[in-house]
Amino acid sequence: MCSTNLKLIDITRNRTWHLGNNELEECENYTHLGIICSKYLDTQQNILDACAKIRATFMGIINSGIHDKGLHPLTSKKIYERIVLPKALYGCELWNNILPADTVILERAHRQCIKFMQGLPKRTRSDIAVGLLGSMYVEAEIDLHKLRFLGQLIHLPSFRVAKHIFVNRLIAYIQNPTVTIGFIPDIYRILVKYGLLNYLQVFSETGMFPMKFVWKKTINDKFVDMNSNFGTAVPTTTVICRDSK
Repeated sequence: MCSTNLKLIDITRNRTWHLGNNELEECENYTHLGIICSKYLDTQQNILDACAKIRATFMGIINSGIHDKGLHPLTSKKIYERIVLPKALYGCELWNNILPADTVILERAHRQCIKFMQGLPKRTRSDIAVGLLGSMYVEAEIDLHKLRFLGQLIHLPSFRVAKHIFVNRLIAYIQNPTVTIGFIPDIYRILVKYGLLNYLQVFSETGMFPMKFVWKKTINDKFVDMNSNFGTAVPTTTVICRDSK
């Protein structure tokens, strides 16, 4: 991939925008495709909305038998993961710079539902409640969504605007890794966390990246291995494809 010199602008200082000679008024937040976006990339409102959706959606489907005296817990888990979590975590790929306090709030709502569908007391240890169902913590679910989103961005055709924006921001971050807010710093942190950074490094240098089905299998296997404590080795043999034209 070609490198270029990009000028980084600190948008937190000077936030005066003009259209011709007219100054534009900027809102604190705006909604895009149902996702609340903050001009300062703050995700607190997104986290609060997600917690509310987890509880509200879960309580709305309890009558279908999602409790200890109804459906089998594993069946309840499948319903929960296919109805509740997708609705609550919609747009989580764009939640950057999530604070530990926000993660605690999300996990608390998640654990409440996990314990309820198994009929476990509220004071049951969280790792036991989650482990009995073979489920994942919400933080891991969000990481998985972001890794899938990364693959979708990379596999976009080169003429797509979103692909150009991603590549430019990736190059900018490589040249100036002091930036700490945004999707690129966040995905770097996640890749390092799961031992997958080498894939992005190879892409930035050669334009090569695993094919769609291979990337999906790679990250799924990684999460299964880490949840099962069977190790975290990255597969050494993989099928790769060139940057899409």
